[in-house]
Amino acid sequence: MKPSHATKPTKREPKHTKPEKQVAQAEPKPEPPKPEPPPVDPPKPPDPPKPVDTKPARTPMVPENAVTKVSGDVPVLHAKNAEGSDVVLAKLCIDEQGRVQSVKIAKATPEIAGELQNALSSWRYKPFNKDGKPTPVCFPVSLRVVVKGS
Repeated sequence: MKPSHATKPTKREPKHTKPEKQVAQAEPKPEPPKPEPPPVDPPKPPDPPKPVDTKPARTPMVPENAVTKVSGDVPVLHAKNAEGSDVVLAKLCIDEQGRVQSVKIAKATPEIAGELQNALSSWRYKPFNKDGKPTPVCFPVSLRVVVKGS
């Protein structure tokens, strides 16, 4: 018989083998919770455009001789307890067309103030022009009125 020279592969194990180190896979750390963004209010609608005011904030005062009366008479006023003549002071304001817009009686007896205010409200003036444009103005009025007893 023939000697067999076939060799079996042999597995050699080292005598003192250390177990393989296993590298521990670090578990992924959970991300810290993200803070929620603050609540956002819906945008406010834009403010409506403000109307352009072409009138001055305050009606300018002009002297009495700066305006021209086109109609209206000094009334004869009636009072129960008074008779004679009196000087009355008033402030009139007119619009762009010369119409009396307001009357403020500054000096008059209470008995005739209402009647005088009504009479002065009906007066008309030529429009006051400033820079070629009709402009509302106020002006003082000084009148000598006749008061008749009723």
